[in-house]
Formats: sequence, structure tokens, C-alpha cells
Amino acid sequence: MIYRKLSGGTDSEAGSRFVEQMLTVVATCRQQNVDVLDYLTRCHQADLDGRPIPSLLPVAPDPQAA
Repeated sequence: MIYRKLSGGTDSEAGSRFVEQMLTVVATCRQQNVDVLDYLTRCHQADLDGRPIPSLLPVAPDPQAA
């Protein structure tokens, strides 16, 4: 990924984990056609409200809904 080549890395283990997690979120959002900024905004608002963050796991169809 170009970001990793151009970023110069991080200065800490925590910084490395943050970048790793953010790149994973971005890739997952893109695969699921989810707007990244919208998702991150919803996560931040959920945290502020004390609610669980929205899941990026695909929702399986309900077999009883058919």
C-alpha cells in the first residue's frame, strides 16, 4: 500500500496498532461499499453516547424472514 511506503512509519507500538486498525477499517468499508467517514463518525458518536460501536461484520440473512 502506498501509505505504508510514504508515511515513514510510527514512533510507538500503540501508533503502529492504530494505523493497522484504521487501514483494516478503511479496507473493510471499501469492500462493503460503506462510506468510511460516515462509519467513523457513527463510531465516535456511539462512543460518546456510551453505546457499542457499529459492527462491520456482514449481516447474515434471516432464514425465517423468507
